[in-house]
Amino acid sequence: DSWNSSKYPAACGGDLYFNFSKASEDKKAMINEISSEWVPKKGAKTITLEGELIYSVASNSKLTKSKPILPKKGQKLKVDDLEIKITKAGPSKWDKEKFAITIEGKFDPDDFKALNFYDQDGDLIKINGRSSSTSGGFFGGKPSYEGTYNMKSKPTRIQIGIDKWTDLEKVKVPFKFSIGVGL
Repeated sequence: DSWNSSKYPAACGGDLYFNFSKASEDKKAMINEISSEWVPKKGAKTITLEGELIYSVASNSKLTKSKPILPKKGQKLKVDDLEIKITKAGPSKWDKEKFAITIEGKFDPDDFKALNFYDQDGDLIKINGRSSSTSGGFFGGKPSYEGTYNMKSKPTRIQIGIDKWTDLEKVKVPFKFSIGVGL
């Protein structure tokens, strides 16, 4: 069955795609990219989009660190009310001279200002690269997070620090705009 905008309205995922959002450097403005595969009918003068976007906003945070642990596979730790498990720890996949650690947990990283690693003395460990993915979390459940972090060398002990937003709220932003199609 082909996707037809009259049969499957864009609001239901038919023809309109909201691509990744981008925040300005000062985090005070957002850019949302919208695309579609359909072409307006012959003679169309404008395209009008109307709806609302929901953003998470916050300005205050609180840093909580775990207890220092050995950075090895299978270790579990608690940071505030979050349980985090180390699923991989060893030489980096990309650079065997470096150390990589993969963590997973049931949380949304958007709830945090930052997720950082610290050595046993509480000093910040510089991350030389990271990859992460978040899945699930639909219908009110907590999403699953997995992140891999590359470090210059293997720390003796690590702490994970979560700088969690304390005033996080969802804000609905209505929009309506029309653009000329030039046909």
